[in-house]
Amino acid sequence: MTLQSIFETILTRKASEGQAANQQASEAARHLGALAFLHDTQKALTTYRRAVGLDPANVEGWSQLAHLLFRIGPLRREPRRSRSCRERWVDAMAEFAAWNSFYVIVGSAAGALIGLQFVVMTLLIADIQRLRTPEAGAAFATPSVVHFGVVLLLSAVASAPWQALSAVAVVWGCVGLSGIVYAVVVTRRLRRQTAYRPVCEDWLFHVVLPFAAYAVLVGSAYVALSHARPALFLVGAAVLLLLFIGIHNAWDAATYHVFNNNDPTKS
Repeated sequence: MTLQSIFETILTRKASEGQAANQQASEAARHLGALAFLHDTQKALTTYRRAVGLDPANVEGWSQLAHLLFRIGPLRREPRRSRSCRERWVDAMAEFAAWNSFYVIVGSAAGALIGLQFVVMTLLIADIQRLRTPEAGAAFATPSVVHFGVVLLLSAVASAPWQALSAVAVVWGCVGLSGIVYAVVVTRRLRRQTAYRPVCEDWLFHVVLPFAAYAVLVGSAYVALSHARPALFLVGAAVLLLLFIGIHNAWDAATYHVFNNNDPTKS
């Protein structure tokens, strides 16, 4: 009896025993898929799908399925109508699992940058107290922390063990809509504050680009179930855009205080 036939026997027996044995059956299917991967790609794909279907919490199964999907691109090879809803769900979750490392990196960067914002505010506290411009702080400093916080939130959401992409899409939509409202609030604050006259670059990085990033999140949530792969790339792009917007705005604010601290009326 070959190793492959052993795993097939375990898979068949454990899958028939009910929910209690699903985890063991999933592990057998995962090992069977790893063996099939060497000589039968289609069988490996089917077996990995069965593994994550038996045990959706099997992280290794999702990772191996995502790697195989990325390698062969089944969404381009299989007609969409010939694939069942369950297969599309499995493929979508596998695509989602493949982004885990990306969100670990981006989320870590956002968390570190939030901490640095507090450090910078502490170092510049004398200038801030002397200028006494809380309206300008709410318009120029607070949005950076908010954008970093959104990146950290989306990264944490993406790292959670979700069972379906639809729940994640709801979070994307809610965050996107809230961000659009916040962009409007920031626009009003920029117009009302008198400490600094915004130039074209300020409007671009404080209003236009954040609005675009949050709008992309809303659009991604809308198409996530029907076009999972493009939606995931759009969300990734929006997250990166928010991260770099925050970096730009934080640096802009810091350099303004450093080079203009002797002239508080300079605009």
